[in-house]
Amino acid sequence: MVERQYVIPLRKEFRKAPSYKRAKKSVTAIKEFISKHMKVEDVKICKQLNHKIWERGGKNPPPRIKIHTKIEKTKESSYALVELEGFDFPKIVEKKEDKKLKKEEKVIEAEKVETLEEKQKEESKKALRHLSQKTHTKASIVAEKPKTIKNTGAVSSTGKSV
Repeated sequence: MVERQYVIPLRKEFRKAPSYKRAKKSVTAIKEFISKHMKVEDVKICKQLNHKIWERGGKNPPPRIKIHTKIEKTKESSYALVELEGFDFPKIVEKKEDKKLKKEEKVIEAEKVETLEEKQKEESKKALRHLSQKTHTKASIVAEKPKTIKNTGAVSSTGKSV
């Protein structure tokens, strides 16, 4: 594990940005500086350092900042953690148990989806049965009572029969 301390000159970089983007430019300057000097692509800035940069607002970051950094290596990749001088790095807890829980949750969700699909199929079958019964009853009623049109022979005011 490589651990180093630096004083990063931020003024040189944030003067290149408009006044309302100076703090953001300072953050990118820190990331570029660390990636160059520690030879790591991924850089993670810790909470206290971020608060120190932004504490006077986005237009007025500190001109230089003292930091310490270390490289964390995982199975997939490596990254640099950057923290304000005087603060400890946050402890990283491995989440092996979470993977087991996620697998169990996925199995439970799959079972729920299957039961939901079965319920939907049953509901659609019931709806079809219900609709078919309604159509049969309506058809039988129509067949039993043919409609008769009454012709009263009334004449309207225009002279046409209604």
